[in-house]
Amino acid sequence: MPGQSGNPAGRPRHVREKLTKDVIIDLANDWHANCKQAIADLRNQDVSAYVQVCVSLIPKEVHIAAGPLKDLSDEELSALVFAAKKAIAKANAS
Repeated sequence: MPGQSGNPAGRPRHVREKLTKDVIIDLANDWHANCKQAIADLRNQDVSAYVQVCVSLIPKEVHIAAGPLKDLSDEELSALVFAAKKAIAKANAS
């Protein structure tokens, strides 16, 4: 038919998006209801997969902000640790 594009008898608009949303909602509800048991089952049945899941949750890079000790030399840090240990020992002796 001239001037007509697509499939007029095809899937209605937004059906796929609604289906996707419904599936995600159902999965989330199932997860909330059964997640502890699912995790325990995975741990008990396939330890390597369990560990793989745990490791995959750890960020590949961790950015640590510079702290107040960033400008101290190794010798100064060692002296600080020594002084802290000495103060702890003195406090424990009291």
